[in-house]
Amino acid sequence: MQAINAAVMWRNNRCMVLDCIRRRPISRAELSDETHLTRASITQIVDELIADGLVRESAPVSNHRPGRRQTLLTLAPDALNIAGINIGHQGYELGLIDLSGREIWSGAGSLSGRAPAEVLDEIARRLTEAVAARGLHPEQICCVGVSAPGPLDPIDGALLNPPNFRAWHGVPVASMLQERLGLRVHLANVANAHALDEMYFGVGREGVRDFMLLRVDESVSAGFVLDGRLFSGARGRCPEIGHITVDRNGPLCDCGNRGCLEKYLAFPAALAGTPFSSWREVVDILDASAAAASLFDRVAEDLAFEIINIINVFDLERIVLSGHLGYRGARLAEEVSHRVNGRSLRRLSSQAVVSGGLPRTVRIAAMPAYHTLFNVSDLCPAVRSGRLPCENA
Repeated sequence: MQAINAAVMWRNNRCMVLDCIRRRPISRAELSDETHLTRASITQIVDELIADGLVRESAPVSNHRPGRRQTLLTLAPDALNIAGINIGHQGYELGLIDLSGREIWSGAGSLSGRAPAEVLDEIARRLTEAVAARGLHPEQICCVGVSAPGPLDPIDGALLNPPNFRAWHGVPVASMLQERLGLRVHLANVANAHALDEMYFGVGREGVRDFMLLRVDESVSAGFVLDGRLFSGARGRCPEIGHITVDRNGPLCDCGNRGCLEKYLAFPAALAGTPFSSWREVVDILDASAAAASLFDRVAEDLAFEIINIINVFDLERIVLSGHLGYRGARLAEEVSHRVNGRSLRRLSSQAVVSGGLPRTVRIAAMPAYHTLFNVSDLCPAVRSGRLPCENA
């Protein structure tokens, strides 16, 4: 057990150092100050990261202080690629990103009328072909992230019983792909994966450490980052915010309860009884249509109602709207933010609610794997409890 603990501690320190370097060019002395690791430990970890090709040294630069000039360390974005696979109700999307989050290849396919094993065979084949076509060495693909509808079990890597997704109930997606690809596969609810994307490439880069990513499309889901860490339950599951009951006498939901938020806010439920077939259509004619303005107002009110409750519970700094609501979403975010600020128990910033834009699906799907490179401590409950060494998580 002591050897495993020492290995986990070393890996955690390595991830912490790499994450600091990811954020900005930084010197060894600054790394020691920020991580509270000894200079000797920093030297050993940095030398290892340079030898692995993950980190590069810049030419020495002046630090505007007496003494030696600083050598800054930067992330080598092309050192590794991460595969991302999103499995949705209508089809799948897959691709590759580099360490900077840049998408370098993407593709898509259908799920319609096909068994999960057949779909996963095709995904593995297409990904293998894409790696070969780009002249990438297999060792440059370090791991695979998979996002999918919940509920799911990220520890066992299996889907559980997502509504309207019966053919995939109980499918051990992670182990099936791992067997086909020979790579570690990390599965996450799409909302948690999206929250990680926002943490690394969105509001998290602005220093926001407490936020909710609220994703509204055919369902309503959310991922929470609290104190800079992804929030999850005892088995790493995503909070099912779409299944909070807002009216106990409301319509029957697919989950078996009544009056769930999803039955009012998700699309096409929110469009029911209106002349519109998509939220995009509503936004595009908002200033020219009274019906569009009325629906916009109702959606804004429903969002504000629920967001106020969530802020009162979690004391969040920021709410990020995404999914269908990300389309030209600044106006909706501003309106919801105004309503939230007018009713909240706490004094919030003028931008308490912001638009995250339209989802970047491949990068989001890659995030469960990307996250393991920079953060071990909240990787999953099995690692936190010591039941799994981080190398196998």
